[in-house]
Amino acid sequence: MDIPERGLAFSAPWRFAGAFTDRPGDNNGVRRRWRRRISASPGTVAVLWAITILLGIAYALLFPSDDGHFVSSTFYFSGSSILSGLLIAWVLRLGRSTFYLLSALISLKLFTILATIALKLGLPGSADLYANVILSGIVLLAPAFIIYFGYGTLRNRRRRAAAIFVSIGVNLAAGALFYTDDAIWDVSAKIRPLMGLRDAPKAVDSQPPDMDDDILWGAQSALIERARAALGPAVSGRPNVYAMAVAGSGTQALFSREAHEALRVAAVHFGDESRGAVLLSNGAADLMQSPLATRANIAAIAQAIGEKAHHKQDLLFLYMASHGGRTAELASTLPNYRSVQPISSTTTAEALKKAGVVRRVIIVSACFSATWIPALADDNTIVITAAAKDRTSFGCDDSRRLTVFGEAFLGSLAARNVSLHDAFEDARRKISVEERKEGVTPSMPQAYVGRNMGALWLGQPDSHSGT
Repeated sequence: MDIPERGLAFSAPWRFAGAFTDRPGDNNGVRRRWRRRISASPGTVAVLWAITILLGIAYALLFPSDDGHFVSSTFYFSGSSILSGLLIAWVLRLGRSTFYLLSALISLKLFTILATIALKLGLPGSADLYANVILSGIVLLAPAFIIYFGYGTLRNRRRRAAAIFVSIGVNLAAGALFYTDDAIWDVSAKIRPLMGLRDAPKAVDSQPPDMDDDILWGAQSALIERARAALGPAVSGRPNVYAMAVAGSGTQALFSREAHEALRVAAVHFGDESRGAVLLSNGAADLMQSPLATRANIAAIAQAIGEKAHHKQDLLFLYMASHGGRTAELASTLPNYRSVQPISSTTTAEALKKAGVVRRVIIVSACFSATWIPALADDNTIVITAAAKDRTSFGCDDSRRLTVFGEAFLGSLAARNVSLHDAFEDARRKISVEERKEGVTPSMPQAYVGRNMGALWLGQPDSHSGT
């Protein structure tokens, strides 16, 4: 029996479209109606696939993400429809009718991408979760619906059930495999030496040392105590400035370099007022030299500064650099790509408040970094961010010495007689020029100035005095 030529006899749920019939024995008629409405050939499948990839790229441009969802991934995700369609056709023994199924599945993928884009544009800032749930539901359930009802005339229900499980399994695997890069890298690092191949670096200057996790994490208490000891006591009757820099992502040396540069610039800018600086970094070169950039260590160093500073007079200069997300979190990742709990704006604000660090200048160099402002803003705080809450920043590439924002802002601030206001405005001009030259969407750096911080912001005399 030639099952492929039995065609696609779609059941009652599709009758409203007038496209299909449910009359047994009219399979050739069904096939003719299907062809009139959905063209199916290798060329059609290829064109639909290409359009899906282009829409995926458009989605990535409109809604860039910090968690590794790059444009190239659209090819992989759209390809999952091809793979699942071929496997379903094999299970159902569709033969020449396979291209009709592939056309339907890729068209479904097109629809889900368009629907998700429309939903996110219609409900900016609040639709991410709903859009993802809807997308996942359609991708998982709609193919099963097509198989169950579209091939209802196939008497072998086991084959239909197997095809549904194959469809769901392939799509679940597609989502799961996308997050296995770290594990694949670890396996590669183990098998390459066995094959006589030289180990390949993941990023410039960011190779992790051969270090046991127990040793690394066990050393944190000692590193925190050493950092505490490096903080000098506050001098009475004058302002004192304590600096802390956080390099969250250790998979690139870039953020470590920027954190080091931020501490150097702070020492130059504040001069004699500086009372010490602490680096928290996940960079490969900083392991066992500085505390890791984690929520707990940020809270511990903030507490140490709070114990030494005069709360209403002294100032904390906090510079944070990493990959950022729309949920006001910074990536905290070890050099071996192992993720640590992200650093969030709320936990950072709570740590500073608990430590009693009242007067603060906080710079967040990351994508979507203006999302940090609501949690940190108060009358005694200045918050400077590399990008607006819905914009990416640029230059997160290890071929650069610093990010675009870090290079512009720290370069402008590296003079003691330059105010924060002038440094920020100069940085905005430099960034705007570079973004126009590169033809990218403006990052729109932001600044929030608390009511009691105007004098410090403008660099006026006695600007470090508390109110």
